[in-house]
Amino acid sequence: MAAGYLDALSDPAISIITAQELIVGARDKRDLYAIDSLVSTYRVIRIDAALRQRAYGVAQAIRVIRRLAHIRLSDRSYRDRTELHTGQQEPEALRNDRRLAV
Repeated sequence: MAAGYLDALSDPAISIITAQELIVGARDKRDLYAIDSLVSTYRVIRIDAALRQRAYGVAQAIRVIRRLAHIRLSDRSYRDRTELHTGQQEPEALRNDRRLAV
């Protein structure tokens, strides 16, 4: 499926970062030669300052999203533990406070 998608592209390209990641993942010289052969079939996109800055911003946004997801999971875990240990639901006032904090 992925190969068909790539074959359908008019000008497929690979970033220099992706090419480097593939090389780092090579297990031996045979893998390295196969990766070099594959990468040589694509146009390699070099990373300029503007693209690096944009990628950095995206990485920061992903970190924030993951952090918020972790907070929500931790909060849910707290509620589950409270109900498990006490057999009662968390008081409404605490649930409202927690929703505001997230």
